[in-house]
Amino acid sequence: MISDDGGNPWLVHAFTAVSRRRRLVINDEHDAYRWTVPSKISRFSNRVPWLDTVLKNTKTTMSYA
Repeated sequence: MISDDGGNPWLVHAFTAVSRRRRLVINDEHDAYRWTVPSKISRFSNRVPWLDTVLKNTKTTMSYA
């Protein structure tokens, strides 16, 4: 659980998605997307401030069919 600027708690549901396509169609909640590996996320200066906390507390497992 993380808190916003007003101290209100947020429960963030993180997940991993796998796609065979390089291009995705996104809705109006997003203005862009980027493919990257977790170890490279810190290079993006425009990420939400709480992303590092979410990633640190998320177990990442990958399996391929």
